Amino acid sequence: MRYARWFDHLPPWASWSALAVSEVFSGWELLFMALPLLAAAAVETARLQLYRWRRLLEIICLISIVACRLLNVGWVMIVVYLLFMLCGARLALPREQGHRRQIVFMAFLLFLLTTVANTSISFLPAALIWTAVAGLALLQLNWEKSAAISKGPLKPPPLRYVLVWTSIAALIGSALFLMLPRPIVRWRPMPFGANGFIGATAGLADNLSLDDIGVIQGNSEVVARVLPPPGISSGERRRIEARMSLLTGFYMERAENGRWERARYSPRRWDIDLGNSWLESGNAFEFFVYPTPTGLIPMPKGRIQVFPPANMRIDLAGNGMTRWAYPLARPMPFRFSLGALETETIADWQIQRRGLDIPDPATIEALNWSLRVAPDDMPPADLANALTRELQTFRYTLDNPSGGAADPLGDFLTHTRAGHCEFFAHALASALRHRGVASRIVNGYRLGPWIQEGGYWLVTQNEAHSWVEYVNPDTNAWITADPTPPGAASFYRRWLLSEKLGHVMDAMRFRWDRYVVRFSDAEQQRGFSWIQTKAARLWMLRPGKKTAYIFLAGAAFLLGLFAAWKRRNVIRGLFHTNIPHGTITALRPLIRSTRLKPLQGETLRAWITRLIALRPDRQTPLSNLADMIEGSVYGNAETDIARPIKQEARAWRKP
Repeated sequence: MRYARWFDHLPPWASWSALAVSEVFSGWELLFMALPLLAAAAVETARLQLYRWRRLLEIICLISIVACRLLNVGWVMIVVYLLFMLCGARLALPREQGHRRQIVFMAFLLFLLTTVANTSISFLPAALIWTAVAGLALLQLNWEKSAAISKGPLKPPPLRYVLVWTSIAALIGSALFLMLPRPIVRWRPMPFGANGFIGATAGLADNLSLDDIGVIQGNSEVVARVLPPPGISSGERRRIEARMSLLTGFYMERAENGRWERARYSPRRWDIDLGNSWLESGNAFEFFVYPTPTGLIPMPKGRIQVFPPANMRIDLAGNGMTRWAYPLARPMPFRFSLGALETETIADWQIQRRGLDIPDPATIEALNWSLRVAPDDMPPADLANALTRELQTFRYTLDNPSGGAADPLGDFLTHTRAGHCEFFAHALASALRHRGVASRIVNGYRLGPWIQEGGYWLVTQNEAHSWVEYVNPDTNAWITADPTPPGAASFYRRWLLSEKLGHVMDAMRFRWDRYVVRFSDAEQQRGFSWIQTKAARLWMLRPGKKTAYIFLAGAAFLLGLFAAWKRRNVIRGLFHTNIPHGTITALRPLIRSTRLKPLQGETLRAWITRLIALRPDRQTPLSNLADMIEGSVYGNAETDIARPIKQEARAWRKP
């Protein structure tokens, strides 16, 4: 096929696209990943032969990795860069079937890194594209293998199967997505009314929709534990609880067809400053964040100074999200300090550009309800307060009585007047937009109960919560409004035998994990300080330059002696004694490819005869090669036998 050589380029580029869609890496990181692939594409376009420069490419890859480490690039990023550089180097060099399978495998490792960190439905197209291009590359490889040994007329490759395989993968993935339980705020049933194997569970949702039915079950999975500064009083603790009562996860600004989603272009949080761990103050909070698929870090509102851990980066993404740069495998602690409780402001042109005041026509019942509650024109703050007070007279329930209605929001506002937090937030935000007030929904967590026995606040998936923020046109500031009735967020007492016993058990689990499994952060700092002190003392005993050069020269000399001895040991005792040593050295590539070691005292012709018996299809080139080598050895012909031997070695490796 004319463009078959480009099939090998598709899997790495599909993995790169998946990394870009996942929003885990920055633009400069993605550019650095794409450079090897772009260089390989340029080599492929120009049809350059870089086989002689393969060592130089390997050295460039090695230098790049060393440079990344010297620039304090994390090990995860170094592995990602290395895989992309290896893919680019392999694509730029002549490649056989084994090399092409290696490219697909390395691309799969890169794609697997992305799937671990992303569970959004928007990632599905990238996953399907990668499945299609990987299937295309593997199908082309298998077709070429079968075409090489086929004796009949050559048939075109059955590339149509790629579409079938991708469709099957999409169906299997969709079935697993519907069947397996997921931590969510609302109920997401399967079409026939079942909900996985253990039922729907509470947790943070990636969007908001009221079309589903069913009861939400509790979920005591730990999201975070927040330790206050040491020595605080009970009064200070209550003030902190009021300040940190709501932990922001992300904003949902796009409303369409009764569904709220995160906006594509929404700015990141402006009130979080990433500091250095060695500059942190003594009154900082300690935040233990537990692994989640998205790596989300729920943070309180207001000015916050964050001190990231030394071995993990924290990113400020769009839509108000704060998250880990890479997926977590275990709880990760960091410190932060609270500053002034500043309000976020927004300009009028930003409201219009982001459509924050555009209502969703599917929620017209929210407008009718708001006009019944507050028929007169009033300032946005008074309107929001009036609607919030009315919604707080409703009943909070997890039975989701309006979920099966044709218009769930309308049924909630006019009939059942009962639902969970997403109903209340959806109703208030939709009503405000219909009345011309810019608003958005915030998904996050409540702070959770105070564990006196452990001295921390516990945040679980049961504390997942939704509330509303609207814009005051007088100050252009975002104002928080929580219309959900109070006392409806925690399942903590329901899931444990008693509150006291539950607190004690959770404190014991936390101490075991902190002091036994992973040690405390302070103990880690003391351990690192001890290692640095010992390393500094060892550095003082470093040898001088002259001694170091002598040591390196001696090591290089010993390494050369070992390589020469190993090489001599490999070729010693092969063939008949009258075959020159240089000829035996030239035959080494063919000996390695065939894996048929010559016998001691065996003639060259006898060894090649044994090769022909193994591969009758190579009889003619092997016989010609034997004639050429014998002519060079016995006929004194000035013939370059190294190149034909290498060509035969490469041909032997092909099936």
